[in-house]
Amino acid sequence: MTKNTSVPTEKTDKDYELGSVAAEVLQQSKALLESLPDALLFTKESVFVPKSNIAKHVRHLVDHYRLLLVNKPDTPCIQNGQTIWAVDYDSRDRNVPMETDKQIAIQEIEKLQTKILNNTMSLDTPVRLLAIVNSTEDKESEFLSNYGRELWFCIHHAIHHHALIKVICIEHKIDIPEEFGVAPSTQKHYQKS
Repeated sequence: MTKNTSVPTEKTDKDYELGSVAAEVLQQSKALLESLPDALLFTKESVFVPKSNIAKHVRHLVDHYRLLLVNKPDTPCIQNGQTIWAVDYDSRDRNVPMETDKQIAIQEIEKLQTKILNNTMSLDTPVRLLAIVNSTEDKESEFLSNYGRELWFCIHHAIHHHALIKVICIEHKIDIPEEFGVAPSTQKHYQKS
């Protein structure tokens, strides 16, 4: 059986829609940071979510988008039937300037939004996903995925971290939109009720 290694290179409406949603979810993070009444609230530790603050959650969700895009080739790249574009969400950066300076966090978000919206690669572009699935072993597992699936994962992952950020905001008496941290499927469910 011959593997089909052709990769669609033209973006479709579906590609633009998912990219727009990804940029919008990042915009929600940016808007929250811009609205914080006090810069100290960005790094104020939570009692309800121990060892956590808004900054750490924003860094974490931004890191996932960044790691998806950091090794993205300009054009689809397959050699000997293998996808060269590898994504490893476990190689995150910690204790970086965006965890203490909300302006740096905002700039990082803006860079990612630009990369996502200027992407010319199809959602069907293959991706090799590397992941540590067992903390007691020193090896990474490898999975075949695609850009669209991984971009959707970053969106979904960000929304769940927005939910944790929302808890921290409520704890610190920071106004937050009701739909912040609520998945699209849940919002749709509420609209039907």
